[in-house]
Amino acid sequence: MSLMKKILSRAFLCSLFVAGPLPARTAGAQSAPFRVEPISALPTAGTIYRNETAGVLLVRDPQAAGDSFSNLYVADLQNTGVTPQDLELHGPLLYYHSGTGSFAVTKMERGLDARLAGRLYREGNFNGTPLLQLDGSPLIEVSAQAPTPVHPVENTLPAVESLASGVAAARIQKTVEQLAQIHTRYHRSDGGKEVPTLLAALYQEAARGRPDVRIETFEHESRHTPQKSLIARIVGQKNPNEIVVVGSHIDSINQRDPYARSPGADDDASGTAINLELFRLLMERGVQLDRTLEIHGYAAEEAGLVGSQEIARSYVEAGKAVISMLQNDMNLYSKDGKMKIWLVSSNTSDLLNEMLGRLISGYVGVPWEKRRLGLGSSDHSSWNRNGVHAAFPFEDPGASNPRIHTQNDTVEGASWEQAAAFARLSLAFAAHFAGIL
Repeated sequence: MSLMKKILSRAFLCSLFVAGPLPARTAGAQSAPFRVEPISALPTAGTIYRNETAGVLLVRDPQAAGDSFSNLYVADLQNTGVTPQDLELHGPLLYYHSGTGSFAVTKMERGLDARLAGRLYREGNFNGTPLLQLDGSPLIEVSAQAPTPVHPVENTLPAVESLASGVAAARIQKTVEQLAQIHTRYHRSDGGKEVPTLLAALYQEAARGRPDVRIETFEHESRHTPQKSLIARIVGQKNPNEIVVVGSHIDSINQRDPYARSPGADDDASGTAINLELFRLLMERGVQLDRTLEIHGYAAEEAGLVGSQEIARSYVEAGKAVISMLQNDMNLYSKDGKMKIWLVSSNTSDLLNEMLGRLISGYVGVPWEKRRLGLGSSDHSSWNRNGVHAAFPFEDPGASNPRIHTQNDTVEGASWEQAAAFARLSLAFAAHFAGIL
């Protein structure tokens, strides 16, 4: 089938601006496996995508086959010049929403086109990925009840204070520099495919042969990404079936050419290095936990949250009890040089954010504040979509690193003490929610 499609008429585009339930299809009349509803309709079953800014929901067609979601992507078009005609060069356009919260759903028949992704990054100035792989899985509402930590967050524990004092900014720096030396960690590149093996070796070395530790890689569907995700698991001693997750993403991208130099120091070698520092400290101090703690390094975040979505969905389908999740992504940059932890309020649990705020005050000693992430998202969204209380501590969403997704996302100007502050928060989160013994 030719990639060139019939150009959408202006009248058709106007008809797609959502004011109520509408059929979703392209000008070529290809049916979409979903219908569009105003967000006020709030259907409780079958919702596969919610866009608060646009005010619409996508609801799965009950008759839709699973393969109808193959290579289906939601593209955030805010602040970009990307048009429906541009999208149709890459495959059928199934839905387009103009105006506030502009987005589109497109079927990329040969998989995600890296040039289109780069253009979205470049023009939209996104903090996170502007793409979401839409797999047809229904959204699961997050519980109205707060996640329960093993140790109340109101209590400051001497054992955790001692652990937090051991965070080594120099070790975080060394890991970031090691990852940033790789030409690119783009998920389809040779470097990207080697990263999980490199990280697994670092975790194995740090584990020191502990019998309660498992290091493994998670292989994804090859049509989505050849890059594997990493899972480092510390099995809980009392409640091993209850899981607490700390995540980051291990890929990087250059918005002009995905195979070009992309050190990704801040995005997201920083979060990956912080998580390794968390693990190293727990191993060095011989810490055991009540619940199971899993540290995840997600594949292909920049390609639409591919790794985290597949893992989160597989955990839910297997009935695994995930208590809460924290994502570390972009922790090095401070425009004014002042340390502060921002808790992203979009696609996160406000209940968990408030609890993290208490942990920051108790163990980190830097100011904190909540703020929406204007454009883009990260892997916390995958867990939020699957009903898990998730949080996303971040550098200032209103003044984040302008060099990400370029060859200039290097260690120059990095605040290693700020990275150490995020590591202390991650350590406190793990100790309270997984339950230090």
